[in-house]
Amino acid sequence: RSHLFSPRGDYTASEFPARVKINDGGNSGMYFRTAFGPAWPSGYEAQVNSTHTDPVKTGSLYGLDKVLTRLVPPDTWFTQQVTCRDEPAGTRITIRVNGVVVVDHLDRERRHAAGHFAFQQHHDGSVVRYRDVEVRELR
Repeated sequence: RSHLFSPRGDYTASEFPARVKINDGGNSGMYFRTAFGPAWPSGYEAQVNSTHTDPVKTGSLYGLDKVLTRLVPPDTWFTQQVTCRDEPAGTRITIRVNGVVVVDHLDRERRHAAGHFAFQQHHDGSVVRYRDVEVRELR
């Protein structure tokens, strides 16, 4: 279990697209506004999971807005894009899978104000690939 963190830890409003491929039984996540640290760091997570036993699948905002349907088969490249910005009522998080909005969540508690981006290696046996990764800061 580990994470690959961005060097900076002060990101707030941003877009975070990536091309992703996860193996059968694999589990990963795209973290944003997350603290640097071991285990499961405190922050938001856009889940990457096609067939792992965890019922929370790709496109979910982990712990806040679940997608329980498999949106992409394992071993298939797909695009997942996270947009996160503050609004007067809270932090708006939108997750798109292959261009389709699957989560549009307003976190009224503003749980995470700023932080790193990170990719998760969930467990031995997870093989996840990320490419065409971008971080765009929004105004």
